[in-house]
Amino acid sequence: MKVTEKQAKTSKKVKKTKKKLPIYYKFGRPTKYKKQYCKDIVAYFDVPYFVKKKVVKIIKGIPVEWEEEVPNRIPLFEGFCRDIGITQRTLTNWITQYDDFFLAYERAKGLQKEMLVYLSVNNYLNPTYAVFLTKNITDLKDKVETDITSAGEKVESVNLSSVLAELKNKSIDELQRET
Repeated sequence: MKVTEKQAKTSKKVKKTKKKLPIYYKFGRPTKYKKQYCKDIVAYFDVPYFVKKKVVKIIKGIPVEWEEEVPNRIPLFEGFCRDIGITQRTLTNWITQYDDFFLAYERAKGLQKEMLVYLSVNNYLNPTYAVFLTKNITDLKDKVETDITSAGEKVESVNLSSVLAELKNKSIDELQRET
């Protein structure tokens, strides 16, 4: 069996030496993050509460047209992620990695909360839906923590073994009188 010159060249194994990379070299796909997104996220959430909508009604056979103010859409982080082409997880990673983006995210969250509370308080949203949104989107909750055991006073620690020893020394009549 004769080996052609082309086969001989391809069969030779050439050892390639790996180039040593610097310590600070980053592996993986480059990030899609841009500083511009800090301004973009705030602009996305800084929308007017109301938009003007043309309404046409036919009254006695005559079309009457006027402008009416209706509540604007409530901006969501999912919509912002969709607009710039990232996932919610990527957004969360950017919040932890970039301090300037974290500040912009907090500002956007405040704008979202302000709009939601304003529209809810002024009855522009269905009350049930408004409660659902406020609980799930903002930090506002229904939960009220009440301290019923100490009435706000400092509670001292109690040694149970000493209390049990005292109870054992008392008679049943003494215990009944105390209660």
